[in-house]
Amino acid sequence: MAVQILGEGGGATPLYNVGGYKYPAAEELKKLELLPTEETKQIAGYSCKKYSYTYKKIFGEVWLTDQVALPNDIGVFRACKMAALHNTLSVQGFVMEMTTEDEKGGKTLMKTISLQNDEKYSVDLKGVEMNKAVNKVNYFTF
Repeated sequence: MAVQILGEGGGATPLYNVGGYKYPAAEELKKLELLPTEETKQIAGYSCKKYSYTYKKIFGEVWLTDQVALPNDIGVFRACKMAALHNTLSVQGFVMEMTTEDEKGGKTLMKTISLQNDEKYSVDLKGVEMNKAVNKVNYFTF
């Protein structure tokens, strides 16, 4: 389960959603095909390699590391809403950063900023009207 906080900052009134995710059976898995590049960089202290992708009218880049032994179900790949189309990647590795763009100029960048076991983050949701995210469509036009 995950809690989304949308529209926070700049005086905006945030919108809160909570939703779950059911991982599909092996025969239903769809892979996002990644193309390797020569670029590398450090993200949160981990060595990462850049990959690019294109899917219909969506394109972007993914930075993967093989130094993290976590599933992408808990990282930014799932948060980027790519799960609406793809459940996994064609390349092994943990997604540390992902940029998604559409042909109309819409762009989303999600980046892992910390992976420490003792890291703590909390949000006070007392008095917040919680909605349930039931949409099965991602935010891009196909």
